[in-house]
Amino acid sequence: MAGNRGVSQIRAEEWTEGSGARDITVYEKGGNYQLSAKEILPVGIGPLELAFRQLYEKLSGERLFDEERKQPIPKYPAASAS
Repeated sequence: MAGNRGVSQIRAEEWTEGSGARDITVYEKGGNYQLSAKEILPVGIGPLELAFRQLYEKLSGERLFDEERKQPIPKYPAASAS
């Protein structure tokens, strides 16, 4: 599984439940369990919604959605497509 580390595009701390294909390995000597998964999807909202929320948080942190950055919509357009 070491080769798969870092490929996740969604931070797991954003959700607590997930579904997907997984493998359970038991190490008999120490009695340890290891849960390996190639893909886990959050339950409740889809991965696209989660990625959108993360991007929105990032851009909000950069203050890109502040009122002072917004430009007024012109009353009459300067040009029109025909």
